[in-house]
Amino acid sequence: MKHWFRKLPIRLKLYSIVLLASTVALLLATVFSFLIQHHLIRKQLGDEIQTLADVITENSRAGLIFQDKKALQTILHSLSAKKSITSGRIFGEDGELYAEYQREDGQKEDLEEQPAEDLTFRGLRFQSKRAELNQQIVIDNEKLGQLFIEVDLEEIRDNLALIALLMSGVLLFGLSLALLLSSRLLKIIIDPIRSLSEVTKEISEEKKYHVRVEVKGEDELGLLATSFNDMIEQIEKRDTYLEEQVAKRTRDLEERTLDLQQAKEKAEAANLAKSLFLANMSHEIRTPMNAIIGMTHLTMQTQEETKQGRFLQTVKHSAESLLGLLNDILDFSKMEAGQLQLNTTAFNLHALLEGIVSTMNVPAVEKGLRLQAVRPNDFPATFLGDELRLRQILLNLVGNAIKFTPSGSITLEVRREDEITGGKTTLHFVVADTGIGIPPEKLAIIFNNFEQADNSYARQYGGTGLGLSICKQLIGLMQGSISVESQVNLGSSFHCRIPLQPCGEERLANASPRRMPPQPAITGLRLLIVDDNEVNRDVASMMLEQDHAVATAANGLEALTVLASENFDVILMDVQMPVMDGLTATALIRALEQGGPVPNGLPEPLRKPLTDKLTGQHTPIIAMTAHAMSEDQEMCLAAGMDRYVTKPFQFDTLTAILQELMSISPSRGDNTNPSLSPEPPRSPVEASVPSARVEDILNHLKMATNLTREQIARLVLLTRTSITENLAKAAAALQDEDYPALGEAVHTLKGTLLQCGLHALAGMAEEIHFGIRKNRNLPYAKLFSALEKSLIGLLDSMK
Repeated sequence: MKHWFRKLPIRLKLYSIVLLASTVALLLATVFSFLIQHHLIRKQLGDEIQTLADVITENSRAGLIFQDKKALQTILHSLSAKKSITSGRIFGEDGELYAEYQREDGQKEDLEEQPAEDLTFRGLRFQSKRAELNQQIVIDNEKLGQLFIEVDLEEIRDNLALIALLMSGVLLFGLSLALLLSSRLLKIIIDPIRSLSEVTKEISEEKKYHVRVEVKGEDELGLLATSFNDMIEQIEKRDTYLEEQVAKRTRDLEERTLDLQQAKEKAEAANLAKSLFLANMSHEIRTPMNAIIGMTHLTMQTQEETKQGRFLQTVKHSAESLLGLLNDILDFSKMEAGQLQLNTTAFNLHALLEGIVSTMNVPAVEKGLRLQAVRPNDFPATFLGDELRLRQILLNLVGNAIKFTPSGSITLEVRREDEITGGKTTLHFVVADTGIGIPPEKLAIIFNNFEQADNSYARQYGGTGLGLSICKQLIGLMQGSISVESQVNLGSSFHCRIPLQPCGEERLANASPRRMPPQPAITGLRLLIVDDNEVNRDVASMMLEQDHAVATAANGLEALTVLASENFDVILMDVQMPVMDGLTATALIRALEQGGPVPNGLPEPLRKPLTDKLTGQHTPIIAMTAHAMSEDQEMCLAAGMDRYVTKPFQFDTLTAILQELMSISPSRGDNTNPSLSPEPPRSPVEASVPSARVEDILNHLKMATNLTREQIARLVLLTRTSITENLAKAAAALQDEDYPALGEAVHTLKGTLLQCGLHALAGMAEEIHFGIRKNRNLPYAKLFSALEKSLIGLLDSMK
């Protein structure tokens, strides 16, 4: 039924719905009206019979009292006025029949006496063909008898049948009228829908988007037709737009395909260049490594000191060559990551050129070449710039010239060009040689990464292909430019134009680091070397054990185990190790020294011995790692390490760091011999209050950490925050006479001051900490006041 109805046209659906609704409505109205009429007729009959019964009951009381049957018969005969009453009876109190009425056309059975049990009901009741009324006759609440009346319902049935017939006629007339009206009125709805359906079918089948639906009104159907026309118009515009976009996208796709093809070719070329670079790098690394291994083997096989010295000298040169190669790779990586920073200082250009000629003259003379530097006589001597990077650029260019020049000469010339904005002068450096030259087709690529004029396996000259790329990027950082002129077999000329600012000799004097008086070499230190590489441990041990007592550990956990049972002046800590790395071990040591909560990474058996040994101490820790990026150095210092050296480290560098750490360490005697109590530093109360300047901190951080200006500025800001917080903690502890808290605050303050190179102020803080730790009776308020006075001026200048 449901599927059948859904298949009908909307016209028949609407007709069916209207007709069904009308039929249901009219039928319900007819049935409801008939029921009301039926109820009203019965009610009217009941009211009439009840009124008549009341009158007869009132008039029958005297007859029942006096048992006057004739009077009662006369009263009962008055029922003949109502033709529908078929019979009536009056019974006495004991059920005796006193009077009876029977309609003349009544049947025999209707005259029969009603049994007593049939007279037990009270009031009016309707049965199928008749209605019966049984009413008591009483006087002063005393029952005298009862009246029984029987009414024929045939007349009521005839009236109800007539009413039903009339209502059926009205129902049929209403349905006919509804059908007639709906057939005419529904066209107002059906016609727009049919029109919309026809247009939709035409658009769907024939794709004619120019056709429109006729709008015949402003109602919902009119709005639907208008919206449909707008939609079709938008679809038409969209199709036009899409066709245009498809054509445009097709053109773009063709262009992108061409670009991708070119990018693919470039990527393949870059991949080939990197592959050649890796092959060259393997050759460049293996060449000095082969010399190192071979000469080391020959040294072990011979007993002649002359030959051993020559072999070891070759090993040294090969190692330096390998280290230079690694430095080139590191510089390239820094520039690729955008981490290479220039360090602008005053320098003497004449001395720079003389140093380059002096350094490179040895390999030039070995090849029979003449190396010279040319500059005008009136040329300024002092400039502001990055001397180290400028030296690196010129050394690279001169080194290449020596490498690719079999005979002739090499000239390093500097010229002065016009001044530019900001008082800077463009210096034109020219490195000219009489070497093999560069083919014209290679001039455009020699400054690219991993590129060389000859990348073949049969090439005569080695190299990584990074030197000129690094030079170009360094010159770019200096806001300069580099170019090349060359002819095959005649030579090449590299031109570098770099803007530099001339300055006076006094700037050079101020920028020169102050020379410290020579100090005697420190010996007899107890050193702990922590490294997971056995070779690295052995090399460091052999380098240091001649002057110091050395112990070793393979990881951070072993270092903590050794530290729990022995005292050390300095710890040399590798960063990346198994089991426990150097950063974690350093963080554990610093936490124990500061008396803070013991971290979870510390094994339980080591907690108590390490806590007892390290609390209140500060053992210098030197980071010893192969990671050479600036963020690695920051990470090590943030973990609590005091200094940072990269592998392979130089003996002189490590010795200088140990000298510096021991010169500022106030607790060496306490570490090396716990039975002896060191004398505290000179009381700041008795001496003049040392002054401190921000310039001193900046110079110290610049010389000691090799950080960038931005990093130093951030470190100075953190230093100011740390000093301010610890001064506040110390002042509060002093006011509350909480001396352990005072000792902890000034101990932390001491570490911050040492990090900044403020050794005198750190000594003042250590005196307070030392006195509290040894339970000495000192004027802590005066000592802290002197320290605070010095630091407040420093803090004001650091804002």
